[in-house]
Amino acid sequence: MAAAFARYPHWYPIGKGPRSEADLFQLADLHELARTHRLVTKRLRTLKLSAAGRAQLTGQQLRQHTAALAWLGTTAADRQVAECALGALWAEPRLREDLRDAIHPVLAAGFTHGDGTAMEVKGTERLLWRFWHHRS
Repeated sequence: MAAAFARYPHWYPIGKGPRSEADLFQLADLHELARTHRLVTKRLRTLKLSAAGRAQLTGQQLRQHTAALAWLGTTAADRQVAECALGALWAEPRLREDLRDAIHPVLAAGFTHGDGTAMEVKGTERLLWRFWHHRS
C-alpha cells in the first residue's frame, strides 16, 4: 500500500496518506481483480504472481479477456447487465430509471430466481447499481 501511494499520490490527495488498502479504492479494486482471477498468491504478507499471473504477462489475448471480464463482470447476470447498459447508453445518456426500464425486460427474460419466479425490477436495479458503482 505504501508503495502504491508513493507511486500514485493523487490516489489519496488528503492528509498524510492512507492507513489501509480500503483508503485507496483503486488499489483495493486491483487487488480484488488479482484475487478473483487468481493472479497472485499471498505468502505471509507478500503478494507474488501466481502461475496464472505470470501467464498474463506474456499472453496479450489472455490479458484482454481478463480485462473484459473485470469490466463486464464474472457472472452471467453481471455480463448481461453490462452488455445491456452499454447498448442502452451507446446512443445517448439516460436517466437511471430509463436505463433500468430498458434493461429489465432483457434480464427478466434470461434470469429467474432459484424458485423459478421471474426477476423483479428491484433485482435489475440492484445489478445495475453494482455494475455502475463497481466501474465508476
